[in-house]
Amino acid sequence: MYTSFIGKKFLSAWNTKVGKGLTARQFFDEIMFKDFFDSELHMLQVLNSKFVNPSVKGTNQEKLQMLHGQIAEAVAANRADASFFVGYGAAEVKAGTSGQLTSMAIQLEEQEIYASWIGAALALGFEGGVCLLTDREELLWKIFEGWKAYRKFLNGTPIIKGRQIETWNGVWITHLANGGDPKGCVPKTEEKVDEKKGKYVLIKTIGWTKVIFALCKQFPDEILTTYSYKLGKSNETLGFLNLHL
Repeated sequence: MYTSFIGKKFLSAWNTKVGKGLTARQFFDEIMFKDFFDSELHMLQVLNSKFVNPSVKGTNQEKLQMLHGQIAEAVAANRADASFFVGYGAAEVKAGTSGQLTSMAIQLEEQEIYASWIGAALALGFEGGVCLLTDREELLWKIFEGWKAYRKFLNGTPIIKGRQIETWNGVWITHLANGGDPKGCVPKTEEKVDEKKGKYVLIKTIGWTKVIFALCKQFPDEILTTYSYKLGKSNETLGFLNLHL
């Protein structure tokens, strides 16, 4: 999965920069979990995961342990699905998102699965729910630096809905490209009303042209290879795209 590739590439750069040697699971536990999931408002949505599925009860720490157990069982049985391997296909060939399944004997690896969570959290989101992933380390590092800012924004904004890290990343990179203060990123929001949850606000998704122009400022006159996709009830992909900036 390309989410795993990006996750592993970023983790290698992170380990080098901070002088550590964390595995993908250790990074997930020690760096990601506190900001992303150990709170009432989560930062990343992985459909049907232990952190999203309403039928899964328990504290966030308990759900983390459930996830670890689920991944260990999946690796032992060599059987995965998108509820814990981000960007993967469905468990059954008859399910809606089964296009990525294969009869080839590919052995699952635990670190690949945890790396997919890291990679997914580094995607740039824009209008239409479409995301871009690229392997440029300097860009991945800037996105990573925005994680703490997103957690701070969630904690300080009443009735905000969480799980919009990709949208935040797009806003964050555009904010920085336009000379914005890293300490002062305040995204535009829009108000929504839900029959069950009542009134809430969402970060307004940024236009794709603004994200592309932000990349032009960081990588002028370059060709940036990206992977474009959309994860929801089914996986949609535009595949690999070369952006001529």
